[in-house]
Amino acid sequence: MATPITFDGMLSVGLVRAGIPEERQQRRKVETNLQSFRSTYKVGPEALVQLFDRLQNSEKCRQALHSKTTVNGARQPSFDLSKLLKAVSWMANYNNEKKMEGEFNLNEKTIRNDNWRYVEAIAALKDDVVNTCR
Repeated sequence: MATPITFDGMLSVGLVRAGIPEERQQRRKVETNLQSFRSTYKVGPEALVQLFDRLQNSEKCRQALHSKTTVNGARQPSFDLSKLLKAVSWMANYNNEKKMEGEFNLNEKTIRNDNWRYVEAIAALKDDVVNTCR
């Protein structure tokens, strides 16, 4: 079942992930928060809301994101907004794994595996997105 996220939710979660706590976000102008978001992810929150929705609703993406979690012996897709934001930030800024290791408090192997799973899931949307944009 898809977990929806709003524009405001994406903006807030994305900024927290980028190191800007909610209390600070509330003291800033909306435009300043949007600039910080775009600086980190190279797209606005609306684009990532759509991407997150498509990832959750695409069979190809569900296959690319199968987790180690099983229900009745079947592997289940794992849609983790934090991992998506990490992968988009990595694609946008191409941080090396050592830098990301400190930023996300994860080991290099976990970062590499998570990033590539989400990159492959995003790539699975190519046919749908390219056809939609024509």
